Amino acid sequence: MNRILEAFHDHFHKIGFMIHTLTKMDVRITDSNGTMLVQQVHHEIPAVLHPIRQDISVINSSLENHPPNRFIYYVNAYDLGYIAAGIWDQEEFCGSVVVGPLLSCISSMDSMSTLMALNQLPLGQQASLWTFYESLPVISGLEKDALGELLIRLSHLESVQAHEIALQPKPLPMEDKTEVLAESNHIIEERYEGEKTLIDLISKGDKKAVRIINKGPSPLDLFLNRFPGQPIRAVKNSLLVLNTLCRIAAEKGGVHPYSFIIYPRNSRF
Repeated sequence: MNRILEAFHDHFHKIGFMIHTLTKMDVRITDSNGTMLVQQVHHEIPAVLHPIRQDISVINSSLENHPPNRFIYYVNAYDLGYIAAGIWDQEEFCGSVVVGPLLSCISSMDSMSTLMALNQLPLGQQASLWTFYESLPVISGLEKDALGELLIRLSHLESVQAHEIALQPKPLPMEDKTEVLAESNHIIEERYEGEKTLIDLISKGDKKAVRIINKGPSPLDLFLNRFPGQPIRAVKNSLLVLNTLCRIAAEKGGVHPYSFIIYPRNSRF
């Protein structure tokens, strides 16, 4: 094994694991001779197709003959695609990170039949091959380019240990908590004073006073703050509260409960 690959074995093992976990694609990391160092795979290539080491050999040869900042999208004779980037130690080619097999378009039975005929594959393998091709991920040209650039960046030999930063909500100072509590108490007191005023006016049948109080800030406006960002729910709950207060006040003022059932049925809006 190349000394660089041996020194950074854990680094590349983590790279293979991360790519496989995020993309759900098979990942293989090889040395310059095609020896598998890391494999994170879910798709077993059918034995009727040629071994993947032949594809790895073509990929490594192409990467070695190009600058380190290049990736390759290689499609073999069976329409299986691979995206790969080289692992370099300055100007020395050390190996590659290979993602695949994958497809650039969705397979069909017609394309499968053509593929089998061109490669003289046995017809008895069509069902198993169809299952295999159906299970492969399909990527767009944009995804191909993004994945290629990601592989180039991840294949650099700068190993960094990642750690999560656990942020905790910043507690309010004690004086701020006191202010919030005092404000909450004030709102509760104001709400109940408003309810008592409204009930008292309705029970006395003082329509004029009710109209006057409704021109100013309504005590029911305080209920709207209970459901921030949900105006319909807030209005619905406020109307239910208002209806309940009016019934209580009317009954307190001498209205028979039977009227609460009859009048709403005959109301027209």
